[in-house]
Amino acid sequence: MRVRTVIVSYLTATLGLLLVALGVALSIMSTLGTGPLSCPAYVLNGIGGLTVGNWTIIVNMSYILVQLAVFRKNFKMKYLMQIPASLVFGYLIDFCLFCIRWLHPAGFASRILICLAACIVTAFGVSVEVVARAWMLSAEMTVYAISKTSRKPFGSVKVAMDSSLVVIASLMAFLSRC
Repeated sequence: MRVRTVIVSYLTATLGLLLVALGVALSIMSTLGTGPLSCPAYVLNGIGGLTVGNWTIIVNMSYILVQLAVFRKNFKMKYLMQIPASLVFGYLIDFCLFCIRWLHPAGFASRILICLAACIVTAFGVSVEVVARAWMLSAEMTVYAISKTSRKPFGSVKVAMDSSLVVIASLMAFLSRC
């Protein structure tokens, strides 16, 4: 693969990460909730003193540890590219939250519109990231690892992981109030 092609792939993937980060920031600012993958970081932000982006980095690093346990000897060195992707993604979330800090929707209709915009921006960002074929965020890579080793369909594992993350985040939020 040519150097120029690699650079373009990673720049495209970074644009995808920026769009996903903007989607996360918009969903947070809508105050109607976040996507399943952002739930733990968002709840931890409310509990501890770190930013959502910093918690996202920590949560994503824990996903890499899960992959190491799942893949074992089949873990490939190229999967370590998730580390810089996670760092970039976390910092982009904080950057996007900073850029739209002025956004405080007054009514429910405006919150719904911002939430819908978050969904659209996130979906577009994920598609850009996938098309780039450069790096994958660690949550999706964890789904891939479980899917591959368990021989279960990616979609089924994705639904199970997303559901689990929402339940875990809900428990964390509940326990932090006790």
